[in-house]
Amino acid sequence: MISVIVPTRDRPGPLHRALRSLARQTYRRFEVIVARDGGMPVEQVIARWQREMPITLLDGDTPYGVSHARNRALAVAQGENVALLDDDDVFLPHHLQAADDALRTGRADTVYGQALISPTWIEDLPRGTQGLPRKDYPFDATFLGVANTIHTGSVVARNPAAFPVRFDETLQHCEDWDFLLALHHTAGHRFARLDSITSVYHQVPRPGAVTSAYRTSPTPFTLARDTLYRRWPAVGGLAEEYRQWFRRFDQRLDGRIALGLPAPAHVYEHAVRGLHATFTTHRPPDQALLDRLLPNDLASRTGQSPEADIPLKGPCMQPADAPYDGFADTFAREAAISPYNAHYDRPTVLELLGDVNGLRILDCGCGPGLYLSELAARGADTVGIDQSADMVRLARERLGSLARIRQHDLDEPLTWAADASFDIVLLALVLHYAHDRVRALTEIARVLRPGGRIIISTSHPTADWLADGGSYFDARHVEESWSGSMTHRYWRQPLQTWFDEFTAAGLAVDRLVEHRPAHSMTRHHPTEYEKLAHQPGFIAFQLHKPPGAPDLRPAQP
Repeated sequence: MISVIVPTRDRPGPLHRALRSLARQTYRRFEVIVARDGGMPVEQVIARWQREMPITLLDGDTPYGVSHARNRALAVAQGENVALLDDDDVFLPHHLQAADDALRTGRADTVYGQALISPTWIEDLPRGTQGLPRKDYPFDATFLGVANTIHTGSVVARNPAAFPVRFDETLQHCEDWDFLLALHHTAGHRFARLDSITSVYHQVPRPGAVTSAYRTSPTPFTLARDTLYRRWPAVGGLAEEYRQWFRRFDQRLDGRIALGLPAPAHVYEHAVRGLHATFTTHRPPDQALLDRLLPNDLASRTGQSPEADIPLKGPCMQPADAPYDGFADTFAREAAISPYNAHYDRPTVLELLGDVNGLRILDCGCGPGLYLSELAARGADTVGIDQSADMVRLARERLGSLARIRQHDLDEPLTWAADASFDIVLLALVLHYAHDRVRALTEIARVLRPGGRIIISTSHPTADWLADGGSYFDARHVEESWSGSMTHRYWRQPLQTWFDEFTAAGLAVDRLVEHRPAHSMTRHHPTEYEKLAHQPGFIAFQLHKPPGAPDLRPAQP
């Protein structure tokens, strides 16, 4: 049997997808151990999947770190083998079967699949993977002492219970690399790589352990790498040369971050890829590779060498542009008259909202304020939020003093809003942009008054499927191009997944409405009317929080 260990904290949506990837495994002799390291409760996420596989929840309100969570799970694992899965990654359906087959040969004690590195949330291999990086390196014990070439979420190993091998709870970064080195050097495990991609390693540009680590100088990776280099001596002179290369790499990267410059995308993976190629052919490390990845041009900016000692510095935030920044004005003009907005979504959603006179409404993803202006005219007390600074500007220009508008990312907590402070929360064509919809909905439920409603509109699952192709049951990011050279990415998923996420957030569905085009569309957009009168494009939900529903907010320390 395989014990699958999943640490989790404050990511109920990704956890839901990780568990779904386990439910799809062709190999069935496994148990799942979810170790909650503080943060939001996950009982309802777990309950959704307990009918399909055995899951043990190790609950904990106090966050002690991912290493502590994994060690708790290792202590109760019943399987002769253990698999590691982070809550924001996924196994492909054949992962556990391929690992079990390899371990049964007796030629390896730890096996790992090849991992696709994805900058967007996906649950299966996309049709084209050529441009995406991956961790697919053949095992080299000496190079493992230079850099970690193995994705944690691809590892299945013999249970190390008989050896003093655990995750180092003093490490906040690179603890998985240290664990792999301990398996090899302390437990004597023989490693082998599987022949196919068996997992997806998500490096989505959102706040998280990896992206947050690249906002301080020196980075936690620099400090952790220094610790591991001292803990595990290099094997041979060539390995030490490569370690020196990485020390210079860290110094240059730390220098950039200290100046407020972002870390280049996938810079570490590009470094490992280039060094692995020269190391395995017994050549010295390539200095030109370092210059290409991190050009030695910071001296002209600072008057000092980029490889000088960089003092510890506070966070250097690198906010990414919001999805609509840059073409908000174009979108506002289009949305005011377009068939899908003016004659399709707004009429349907406004009818679902009903009488709003005297009600306090939060419009999440308010855009240029088209809904807000209509709701304010109907007597509602309105508050709007949007991630885009350009959209916030347009909404303020449109509404003036009729509404309060804030810039806010839906993936972040509504810290400025009190509990039970809104009668209605509106999410019109916006929730499909959120990376963790369960977490966002849980936070929205917090600010909802007893008896309040949540109104959501989104693209219809069948419309996405017919437009994008593939399997209807796939859940992945898709890209669309609109008029005016506007391109956006959003999350497409089947209807069942929407309901699963609502349930995981402690919400119940009152109504489901499949949009019908307004008659006014026949005059202005007859072609679109004919299509949408027979084939749904959008769908809307009305939700509420049932009385007595558990509080799914993070526990307070």
